[in-house]
Amino acid sequence: MDIEAILYTLEDDYNPSSMVPGPRNMYNQGQLVQPNADGSRPGYSGLPTGITKVDGGYKIRKARFNGPALNTTKKTLAEAKAVATQFDKDYPIKKSGAKTQYTNVLNKYSNNIHNKPYNELSDKQQKEVYKTAQNAKFVYRDKDYRSLPENKKNKLIAHAKKKNIKLDFNKYPKYGVSPYTPQYSTIQLFVGRNFKEPNLGKNLLKEKDRIKVMDNFELPEGVKNWDFDSNRYGIPYKNNERLYARISANLKDKKNIV
Repeated sequence: MDIEAILYTLEDDYNPSSMVPGPRNMYNQGQLVQPNADGSRPGYSGLPTGITKVDGGYKIRKARFNGPALNTTKKTLAEAKAVATQFDKDYPIKKSGAKTQYTNVLNKYSNNIHNKPYNELSDKQQKEVYKTAQNAKFVYRDKDYRSLPENKKNKLIAHAKKKNIKLDFNKYPKYGVSPYTPQYSTIQLFVGRNFKEPNLGKNLLKEKDRIKVMDNFELPEGVKNWDFDSNRYGIPYKNNERLYARISANLKDKKNIV
């Protein structure tokens, strides 16, 4: 979910039409298009921000950051506009800083939990971060959500030392390295093995090839983690035959993949 979309959901000073991609027929020979008889403009819903047409009338949904909210339905548009207008008068929008405040809070939680900005997260991760921020009423509470248990942290330090990887837990509290470096894949692979050294059996990939697979391919649906110690290409062969073939071709692997 994009931050702009979240902001629009919670703060009604963001016009949804401004977030619709593509061209807008807003001008006619250099002039704004003429309004319709009811006052609305062509290409627009004709309804004020926060009001939508529903069965039985018009729904009004408005909210203020960390404050009051309005969610009600009126039979006529005139009634709905009156209620919305009164809400805006009673609770004027503080436009400056509202967007920045939301963005900062989401990004802080995102960096704390996943080492990445909010907009770079997957949908599942964004929902997790958003829920965390929402539970905190969009106020960032300085807590380390990522610190590893001491025994796992010590195993990670030992593994990093073997790989000549310098860790900085002050800067990157979770794994000690930036997610934008080649070393991060090595660390992720180790963590994915439950902090165990790799089992480099006869028919299993070497660690450099495991990292290459992780960097170039996504896990198939239903598979949560790479498992190179049980499967040559980190995933079960059954139901993943095409992906197996693509990985094999990527590695130029001559071994029998079945």
